[in-house]
Amino acid sequence: MKKSVFFGLIISLLLCGCSKDDGEKNNPRKEIAVKSAEIEYINKGNAFAMRLLEETAKRQSGDFVISPLSAQFCLAMLVNGANGETRQEILNVLGFGDDDLRAVNDYYAKLLKELPTLDKKASLSFANGIYLNKDMLFYDSYKETVSNSYEASVESLDFTDSENLLKTINSWASEHTGGTIPVLIDKIPDIPFLYASFILNAMVFDATWEKKFDSKKTQDATFTNEDSSKRQVRMMYNDDEYIERKGNTYHSLELPYGNGAFSFFVLLPSGKNTTSDIIEEIREKEGNIFYDEAPKTIFVGIPRFSISHLEPFEESFQALGIVQAFDPEKANFRGMCEQSTYIKMARQKTLFEVHETGSKAVTATHVNTGMSTGMPPSFIADHPFVFLIREASTGAILLEGRYGTVHDATEE
Repeated sequence: MKKSVFFGLIISLLLCGCSKDDGEKNNPRKEIAVKSAEIEYINKGNAFAMRLLEETAKRQSGDFVISPLSAQFCLAMLVNGANGETRQEILNVLGFGDDDLRAVNDYYAKLLKELPTLDKKASLSFANGIYLNKDMLFYDSYKETVSNSYEASVESLDFTDSENLLKTINSWASEHTGGTIPVLIDKIPDIPFLYASFILNAMVFDATWEKKFDSKKTQDATFTNEDSSKRQVRMMYNDDEYIERKGNTYHSLELPYGNGAFSFFVLLPSGKNTTSDIIEEIREKEGNIFYDEAPKTIFVGIPRFSISHLEPFEESFQALGIVQAFDPEKANFRGMCEQSTYIKMARQKTLFEVHETGSKAVTATHVNTGMSTGMPPSFIADHPFVFLIREASTGAILLEGRYGTVHDATEE
C-alpha cells in the first residue's frame, strides 16, 4: 500500500482573463492567449497526463517521476507520419480526436514558443530532434512539418554504424540537458540497421520559489516510507501564505515559483487513503482539481529530495490505446517514409530535485521506429540453443549438443 507523500509538478497554462498580477514589477506574470479549441486541447492534455500517471504507478512500486509533456511532443511528431487507424489511435490518446493535424501542430508550436517566456525566474527550454536511417526513403513533407512546427533538427545517419549512432544520440541528449543526461540510451537493442528513426525530445525546467525556504531552518525529520518503515530526511520549513485545496482522498498545497506562472503541488493522503487512491481520483477528474481558493497562513514542511528515473512507456502507451502503432503488421506510418515501420521502443529518463531555493527537472524522451514488412523474417541466435548435424538421405545424426554459456565475447 502506498502511504507516503505524493508529489506532483504541474505546468499550468494561464488563460486570458485569469490574471493575478501579484508578481514582482520586473517579472510580471504573462499569459498564453488560447483559442476556444485550444482550451479543449489543454483539458485533454491534462487528462492524458493523469492517465499516464496512473499507468506508470501501476508498473512502479517505488518513487518515480515522468514528464507527460515531453512524451506528448514525441508522440505529436510521430503522428505526423501516421495514417489511417494508427494516426487516429495516437490522436485519440493525446486527446485531439478527429481534429485537423495542422491545428494540433500549431498548438504544440505555440507551447514550444511561449511556455519558456512566462517567468524570468523559471528557466524552461525544449529541444526536438529526429535521426533517420539514411538507407530508407523519408518524405520531405514529413521532415519539413516536424522541422517547422516542432523546431526539430532532422538528420540522416548510417544506422549500420551502431557505435556512431549511439554516440550521436547521447551527445544530442547531453547537449540539450546541459550535461545532466549524458547517456539517454546505453545500448541499442536488436540490430541497429533494422531501426528506421529515433524521435527525441528534451526538456529542462529550473525555477526558484516565489517564497524560498530558509536553509537555516532545514532540520532532520522522520519520514514514513511506502512500507511504513521510518527514515530520516532533511525537512525544509516555511511559515507563509499558501493555497490549500481538498479532494475526497487528499489535501494539497500549492507552492508557486517566481511570478506564479508555474507551481509545484503536493498531494498528501487524507485519513486512511493512499497515494494510489489519490491517483485514481485525479485521473477520474482528468486533472480538474485546481479550483480557486484564497491563500492562508500555513506552516509548511517539505522534504528536500531528488529522484532519478528511467521509464519504459511501451506498455503504458498500449494500455492507453496506442495499439496498432506497435504492431509490425498493422502499423501505418506511410506518411513518414516509403517503407513500413512500427514503434519498437519508447523510453524516458528524468531527474528531479527539490531544494530550499527551488526545483530542477531534466527529462529526455525517445520513441524509436523499426522496419516491419519488406524485411525478411529474422532468426537471430542470441540466446542458448540446441544444435545437431544430420545426413539427409539416411537421417543419421552425426553430432548434437547445446550452446549457451558464453564466457568471453571474443572467444572462438
